Amino acid sequence: MSAQRFGRHLRVLRRAGGLSQEALAERCELSSDAIRRIESARFSPSLTTLSKLARGLEINLSAIFAGAERPNRPLAAELASYLDGRSAKDCELALRVVRAVFEDV
Repeated sequence: MSAQRFGRHLRVLRRAGGLSQEALAERCELSSDAIRRIESARFSPSLTTLSKLARGLEINLSAIFAGAERPNRPLAAELASYLDGRSAKDCELALRVVRAVFEDV
């Protein structure tokens, strides 16, 4: 995965969460300059930094990688991350809702 692709993906995730670079930096306990450099592919984050980003974005670490590897699927990865750890009953309910929404589409 290229640094440019990862940077673009991070920007998409940050914006989807309604966060500025500064707000994400604060949540992650990183500098806003670090966020800018990652998004512009001028800095390759360590595993520790990636973990902080995942916590700040409130997603699983795997969702950061999944969306960056498949750029057309960041929202699907976010949805999967949201459902991760939920009960089977909750996941079944979410699936029924999604199916109902898209039945008429």
